[in-house]
Amino acid sequence: MYNFTQSGPFDEQQIETMRQRLAAMDQTALIRFYNSSLHMCMLTRDKPPRAPFVQQLVQAWKELTKREQQANDVFQLQPAPMPPSAKPKAMALAGERLRPIAQQNGSLGADSNASTIPA
Repeated sequence: MYNFTQSGPFDEQQIETMRQRLAAMDQTALIRFYNSSLHMCMLTRDKPPRAPFVQQLVQAWKELTKREQQANDVFQLQPAPMPPSAKPKAMALAGERLRPIAQQNGSLGADSNASTIPA
């Protein structure tokens, strides 16, 4: 258990114990812990927050960030494969959108054949 009355920073063993407890928490409990740590670190008093409160906030933030990163890695959206019947239509639409841009940029020179861009 933590000694919440100490004013000095936690030692490395206490921080490691806190990391393990935070890693074992579910998402809701971790968010609650983060919010309470944030509340304890607010600068509403005349004194700055005590070191243990800041260390708790930092460790909770690190665990939340780690979980968010893992969730983003797992749930990265990949484009759905296009059905074969939609490909010619999509390519035709893309060609119509690209033709004015290519003409503005001068990439269709006099010797270029405009039929190379799908219509």
